[in-house]
Amino acid sequence: GRPSESEILISRLIDRPIRPLFPGGFRNDVQVIALVLSSDAENDPDVLAVTGASAALGISQIPFEGPIGAVRIGRLNGQLVVNPTYAQREASDLDLVVVGNRNKVIMIEGEAKGLEEAVVYEALKFGHQQLQVPINAQETLIKAHGTKKMAYENLAVSPKLIESIKTAYLDRVKENCKIGQKEARIEAVQMLYKDVIERFCVEKEGEDAVSEQDVKSASDEIESE
Repeated sequence: GRPSESEILISRLIDRPIRPLFPGGFRNDVQVIALVLSSDAENDPDVLAVTGASAALGISQIPFEGPIGAVRIGRLNGQLVVNPTYAQREASDLDLVVVGNRNKVIMIEGEAKGLEEAVVYEALKFGHQQLQVPINAQETLIKAHGTKKMAYENLAVSPKLIESIKTAYLDRVKENCKIGQKEARIEAVQMLYKDVIERFCVEKEGEDAVSEQDVKSASDEIESE
């Protein structure tokens, strides 16, 4: 059957921090499945699932720029608490999930009961310090049991193609982004794709070949920028 709302939200919690850590040109399908095999009914397994996903990717053949760690930070009687239990979270005025690597925070999610920004900022810094613990554990695991990363076809869009499209069509991309009505904006983007494809998709082989997907990916990057 379909996953519950809670399972969908936890899946997103896992997906958001790991997705940007695959190489840009890596297009292979990757499926991560997190299963709760046991529970003490006192601690939420969701942050463990994020760390578990990172550990699984770390020891696998899949290219992944990890490891990452995840912790939940609560606040009880003015004191920050790492991975509070369900009962502690009921009394907490902060529920903050922090995910990051050695050097930076990658994702945050949470809520607070009217706390000052300075308090939340301290919680973020505290969370980043605490997630170094699961990162250390993963590095030990990967060193002992990791496998060689697989070779893969790098399908990253050519920077040369991006610059060529940008030179020719940047003004139109900017104008499209200003269109407030969604349907009209989509229609304008599709017309732009059509013009760019007609100009750049020349039937060539080897490194000079440009596919419609190449054009669309390059145009998407320019639009995002």
